[in-house]
Amino acid sequence: MCPPIIVKTSAISKSTAANWKRLDTTGNGRLTQRANKTLSQRKTLVTTYVQSAAAEEVLRRVEGLPHPVEGIMSYLCMCKLRRYGLWRSARVKRIFRQQPQPAPLRRRIPPAVWDEEEDILGYVYQSLLTEGERNQTGRYYTTLPVTRTMLENVKLKRGERLLDPCCGSGAFLMQAECADPSLLYGVDTDPVAVMLATTNLLCKYAHRRFVPHIYCHDFLADAEGCGWEPDTRFQYIFTNPPWGTDKEWKYSVQGIHSHERASLFFAQALAWLKPGGTLHFLLPNALLHAQMHSDFRQLVMEHTTMRSIHLYDGRFDGVFTGFFSLCVEGSTTAEQAYEVHTSAGTHLRRLTPTDRRIHRIPVTPADATEDSIVNKMKQKRNDALTHSQWALGIVTGNNKQWLMNSRTLLAEPILTGKQIQPFVAAGQTPFIEFSPSRFQQCARERFYRAPEKLVYRFIARHPIVAYDNQQRLCLNSANILIPDIEGIPVRWVGALLNSSLYHFYYIVHFPDIKVLKRNLQQLPFPKLDDRQQQCLRMAVGKVYEEGASRESVGLLDKVVFDIFGITDAERSYVYRRIGATGE
Repeated sequence: MCPPIIVKTSAISKSTAANWKRLDTTGNGRLTQRANKTLSQRKTLVTTYVQSAAAEEVLRRVEGLPHPVEGIMSYLCMCKLRRYGLWRSARVKRIFRQQPQPAPLRRRIPPAVWDEEEDILGYVYQSLLTEGERNQTGRYYTTLPVTRTMLENVKLKRGERLLDPCCGSGAFLMQAECADPSLLYGVDTDPVAVMLATTNLLCKYAHRRFVPHIYCHDFLADAEGCGWEPDTRFQYIFTNPPWGTDKEWKYSVQGIHSHERASLFFAQALAWLKPGGTLHFLLPNALLHAQMHSDFRQLVMEHTTMRSIHLYDGRFDGVFTGFFSLCVEGSTTAEQAYEVHTSAGTHLRRLTPTDRRIHRIPVTPADATEDSIVNKMKQKRNDALTHSQWALGIVTGNNKQWLMNSRTLLAEPILTGKQIQPFVAAGQTPFIEFSPSRFQQCARERFYRAPEKLVYRFIARHPIVAYDNQQRLCLNSANILIPDIEGIPVRWVGALLNSSLYHFYYIVHFPDIKVLKRNLQQLPFPKLDDRQQQCLRMAVGKVYEEGASRESVGLLDKVVFDIFGITDAERSYVYRRIGATGE
């Protein structure tokens, strides 16, 4: 791949300069658009996709070459097809007539590497792409353990077709147990991915004379134009679709208003599923709980029968978002009962009338104690953070350039996520000269200079909140909340958010590893009577004045438990549940 264009400037890093070049900037070097990951020129080694010495050897031999990625990948496809005795076949030549021409590489690829089961082509392709290219198009290919888990016990019978509408290099198609490869169908908008999937299938079924049904087409825009017969329907549709919002609103599928691409693919795929067929998608965790994705959950409840949800512990390389797989049948039922699989085991869940009414798909084990605690908190809800003030920390564009270890005449402390501890900011802060016009992103100064504010860590399993009355600046790993809750001062709000009960409520409802504004806005805050105010004032004063000791935090927890009427048995349950998450 050609190296990125670099703008030389002393104020920003090389990677930021490349992003600015692509985004366009104002005359003073500020971004005219918000920075985003789709513009990153960084490359991420996809170690979770393939862990193979052979794959690493192939990558080592081709990376850094002055040829387009598509030419390099075409050359590798040729090498693999040669290994299986297919490259000179007239049938294969016809198939590859429309594919990119192989780059004229003088690199010998050991033939034996292609004997491995793992997808070396997909590994090398992802590793040669920049993070921005992968993020923009959703090229995060599904790992072998996940595809095996999702396709477990799936065996295509005669006449049953399987479709992957976002096939990439063919991970799901390669794992399908199928005697007749002509029953496997794949679609992708990326011509290189189509070439890789075609090569992988041809080599896996080298003993069969067939033409793979792999189409370079936009399934969301026009599924009927993919190339199969109009009356074709599929018994199985398995895929890992692109995640993220369709920001240009290019696509429209009935029932999906959020324009989340994964939801759009799910809805579109349902139309091509045979009655009683199986649809199994790998999806981002946000679709399970975020309010903006209630359209997806409503679609699932009203037009499918859920069979299983598998919660995964891992992440894709370069992606913070967790993921799950959802398996449904293309039919409806009055009762929704489904298995939830986790690393800890399997349990059965059923949708309640309340779940249906609020479009909730619960995944935690059904537990009367948990329900009792949650319901007590919801019944006490008097206010929420929906009308509070929020602000993001500063994005400098080049922390090495702007952050200093020692204070200068013009520099002042800036809080980062590392300093944000429960109740207070602790540890040595870096320093910065506050120059909003030169930062990549910066909130209005009044948020940083607020007489009182809460600063919460962005990457965390539950709220970790520090109180600040020193008007300190914040970096983008630490965000700002200025709460407006009836009868509850700022410091008290921070103490509630740091309490074990609120940690429990957050963990139960939100599987994110980020503390998000939309999640915090759903937390219930009670109306306090005089006695409760007096007790909370004493507990908050103790924890802030004496420090977050076991004794002071224990007293705060006791007061919060009492406010919501949590019994001794329920308190023990809360502590066990928080401990089970590793907190």
